[in-house]
Amino acid sequence: MAEWSEQSFTNAATASTITFYAVYKQESYIVTFKDGYGNVFTTQRVVYGDFPTAVVGKPPVDESALDTYEGYDFHGWKLDGATGYTSITSYPITSTTTFVAGYDLVEDIRAVDHDYFDTFFDYTTFDYVDQFDTAYNKTGYAIALKADVSVSGKLVLPTTYTVDDTTYPIVAIAADGFTASSNYRQTTNLTHVFFSTLAANEYRSFEQNAFKACTSLQYLEFPTNLRNISKYAV
Repeated sequence: MAEWSEQSFTNAATASTITFYAVYKQESYIVTFKDGYGNVFTTQRVVYGDFPTAVVGKPPVDESALDTYEGYDFHGWKLDGATGYTSITSYPITSTTTFVAGYDLVEDIRAVDHDYFDTFFDYTTFDYVDQFDTAYNKTGYAIALKADVSVSGKLVLPTTYTVDDTTYPIVAIAADGFTASSNYRQTTNLTHVFFSTLAANEYRSFEQNAFKACTSLQYLEFPTNLRNISKYAV
């Protein structure tokens, strides 16, 4: 865009020939990148015709479908309102532009064979008194990984335990319930912990050292009504 100085015209001498030269200012535009929640992840100012630079880091995984699925892995960027993915580093910018993060569905992690629950876990009776909800004084069970079981990757926890055809809530993760041990249980490669139903309404407490030494843990789902996280629980 050409810019002219009004002052230069006013002060120009008329006794001789004067040549004016246009001065151009290069246009630039804001490019916005939004995460899976619609929040602004980052922005760049890009000169007209140039390409955005590669975005540092990845936007948060979209958890909006966690009532059904584990979640999504970040795939790439889409122009706002478009369905296909765009290579941002080869897309010339000619106007203000918004890219929105796109995700791939990983798996329906809650669609598991629940028979494995009894294979993986131990259950102990647990009386939980909720100091924030006097109406909730419930006998249930605390859950722990069996001493001779090693797990890695993603793990789904049950929310109920059935004994003699009676179903009880699981209300706590036991102390040292998933703590890694060099002698037996191996959980250092455990990365994600989910519940078989998202609400997991009865889980109220993560007891002491519940996930201590789970050094690879990236995602821990928090039950809706969790009230207590003890010292060193995570």
